Amino acid sequence: MSFVLGSKPLALAELRRIALEGPALALTPEARTAVAASARTVETIAASGKPAYGINTGFGRLSQTRIPPHELEQLQKNIVLSHAAGVGAPLGDEIVRLVLALKAASLARGARRGWSMFRR
Repeated sequence: MSFVLGSKPLALAELRRIALEGPALALTPEARTAVAASARTVETIAASGKPAYGINTGFGRLSQTRIPPHELEQLQKNIVLSHAAGVGAPLGDEIVRLVLALKAASLARGARRGWSMFRR
């Protein structure tokens, strides 16, 4: 049986179940809609030509550097790779499942505010 994300905040018992049992994860229809809406918002921002930090500009000191449209996909890959470092022993399967589930639950909420300046 799958565990559905997006309908409500996750309780500690649910997080424990995800970590220990590793159920398949699914999104509610509302969460899928929210994620799709967020993706459309980012696409709209990128297509607008207006500078938007981390979407079509560099990061940190390079925040004023505009990235050409044909390099935007690589920009997103590079930010993930730039943070792909670690030390010590690999995390256990339970912790990895929990971290990924928490990230999925966070993304399943979609962006509900903060992008209003780009909506027309």
